[in-house]
Amino acid sequence: MLRKKTFFAANNKDIALDLESSDFFFDKTGFEDYSSEQFKGLSNRVKKKNGLQDYLKAIDEAVKSNNYSFVFISQTPDVVKGVIDLGYEVHLVKPEPGKRIRKKEFIRRAKTSWNNDQWINSTIKFLSEDPKSYYSDDELDKIFLFISFPKILLSLTGCFYQKKSIDFFILWFL
Repeated sequence: MLRKKTFFAANNKDIALDLESSDFFFDKTGFEDYSSEQFKGLSNRVKKKNGLQDYLKAIDEAVKSNNYSFVFISQTPDVVKGVIDLGYEVHLVKPEPGKRIRKKEFIRRAKTSWNNDQWINSTIKFLSEDPKSYYSDDELDKIFLFISFPKILLSLTGCFYQKKSIDFFILWFL
């Protein structure tokens, strides 16, 4: 079973690209030798002024290149809204709501992937909160929500574009 999107993309380079958001949202000066996973774990990262715009441009370019069946991206509401603004539909795949054990598993896996507490605390809320609280009715018309159950979709994170089916998917890290 695949453990996460990074593993999938690294082992399927002919069909998948993992566009790590921290490579776009934060200045990597002085940390060029760090992997994306190691860089995510730093608490002293400096935000880039145009990070979101640069990230959305890279997403759009990757999709339009037709080089990949899957383009994995961040699941944050700002990114999802940006993807919708680019004209794509989004499929959210979230874990079954309200299960405490899944939050513990998320934290465990996040820490083994170099994520710091700040990132974990800013991301974990998306596991249990209703996506309707982040999006307008017009945005929700372009979002499809699926609930995953343990051991089914618990291995991939982020969001990806799938050429052969419908636009973008968000897969939660559990």
